[in-house]
Amino acid sequence: FRHADQIPPGIISVLEKLPRELLQTNIITILLRDLDSVSCDGESVEETLGVSIDHISGLFSVAPKKLKTAMTESIRRVRDIDQLFNYMDRWENRLIEVSEFPPPPVQSFGNLLVPLSSAAAMREESRKMQNCLTDLVPHVLQGKTYFFHWDDVFPATVMLENSPEDGWRFYSALGVENEPLPEQAEDRLQSLVDQLTLANWSSFPEKPPRSLSG
Repeated sequence: FRHADQIPPGIISVLEKLPRELLQTNIITILLRDLDSVSCDGESVEETLGVSIDHISGLFSVAPKKLKTAMTESIRRVRDIDQLFNYMDRWENRLIEVSEFPPPPVQSFGNLLVPLSSAAAMREESRKMQNCLTDLVPHVLQGKTYFFHWDDVFPATVMLENSPEDGWRFYSALGVENEPLPEQAEDRLQSLVDQLTLANWSSFPEKPPRSLSG
């Protein structure tokens, strides 16, 4: 970076996540000029910016070429830090709505284990289970994670991760408001998922964050 000595190290590491097409001169100028004026509740500016850029970068990587071109042209018109955050929020929402979800990595298990195979399904799960699942839609679109609803005596949001060593595997199952399941119920669910994934091995080279909490 040309002005690297003037940018906090945390911001440099965040900007390194941006696709080259989105790393425009105006974005560097904005961060040098406006960053101190930003107030983020309970988080540093670097943390807030990092989450937004992580999401938009992941979605950009799976976006159609036409939308990538539109995003590149649009970011050149950003003139201040508020417009930058608005740009990322707007494009994240748009890409989530138009991007096709990958197929579930394992088959459904009757009406008990139901894949959340759209952004709308994940939003409904988030509302019903009172978690922040909607924040993890970009990870699903990138093939890092997949989510299911477990509709049993102890309902749960089930997360599978795509591990570089083992392919798709059970990662967590949390109840309403991210409450842990009874140990026996979680063991039963994990055993079922393990059986379903045996015939569906694949791999992906990056692990997602563990928490579903928002």
